[in-house]
Amino acid sequence: MSDKDYYKSLYIQLREKLGKQPSITVFCKAFNIDKRKVDKCFGRNAFSKLAIECGDTPNIFMRPKTSLEDILINWGNLAKELKEIPVIADWDHRDYKPAADGIRSVHKLNWTDIPNKFLEHFDNKPEWNDVILLIRKNISGHVKQSNSVTQPSANFVHKIPLDCEKVITSINRWIPKRRRSSEEAYKVDLRNYFEEEFNFSVKEESGDSKSDLLVNKKIPIELKKSPSLSEYDRLFGQLVRHVLVHGTAIAVICDVERKDQYDDFKGNVKKVFDRLGLRVFVISK
Repeated sequence: MSDKDYYKSLYIQLREKLGKQPSITVFCKAFNIDKRKVDKCFGRNAFSKLAIECGDTPNIFMRPKTSLEDILINWGNLAKELKEIPVIADWDHRDYKPAADGIRSVHKLNWTDIPNKFLEHFDNKPEWNDVILLIRKNISGHVKQSNSVTQPSANFVHKIPLDCEKVITSINRWIPKRRRSSEEAYKVDLRNYFEEEFNFSVKEESGDSKSDLLVNKKIPIELKKSPSLSEYDRLFGQLVRHVLVHGTAIAVICDVERKDQYDDFKGNVKKVFDRLGLRVFVISK
C-alpha cells in the first residue's frame, strides 16, 4: 500500500467513526501522525488534497475565513455587553466563530493576546473607549479577579468561574470515541475523557441536584442523546434545579436529530437564564 492510500484509509476510517469529516488536528492526534509527513506525501495544502481524494469538500472551501477585524469587533462587542474582559467560555456561549482554537490556528493569535491586538487596531476609535478602558484596567491589575459565583441579578452577568471555563473548553474539544447507542454510553465516554485527559474529579448522580455528572464537586452536567421535544422540556427543568444549587449548569446534547428543536431549546435557555444573569451552557456534540 502506498503512503497516499495509507493516509486515505486512515481518513475514511476516522470519518466513519466521527460521523463527519475530521480536521487536520483531529486526524493527526487520532493516529499520532506528524503533519509534516502528510505534507511530504501530498504537497502544499496536503490535508485539503487528502479530503478531496476521499470525496470530501476541504474545510478551507466550506466557509470563508473570518477576518481578524471582524473577530476583534465581535470580541469588543462582547466586552461591552459583559463590562469585563471576555473569556473563552463567554465567546463559546454566544456561538461566535471561529472558536478560540480556530483563531489561534488561522490568525496565529492566542486568546490572551486579543486585548493587546484590540488596542493596536482600535485605540484611537472613540466608540471603543469603554472597552479600551477595561483593557487598560485589566493590564494594570486594577480589576480584582474572582473565581467565585455571585448571587444572580437581573442587571448583572456573572463572571464565569475558572473551573467552569475549563470544563466547557474540554467539552468543546471532546470527540466521542464512536457513535454511541445510548446516553449512558456517552456519559461513560465523557467521564473517562474528563478523568484521563484532565484529571477532573467526576461523580455520577451526585450532589444535591443529582446531575448526570458532577465535575470537581461543583459543575453539574446533563447529557442527552437525540432528545425529543418533551425531553428538552424536562431538561430545561433539570437545568433550573442544577443552577439553583450550583450557580451554573451545562447541557451536552449528543446526536442532534432535529436542529430546529435544538436551536429553539438553546434560544430559550439564553433568553431565560441570561436575563437572570445565570450561566447555563448548551453544547452539541
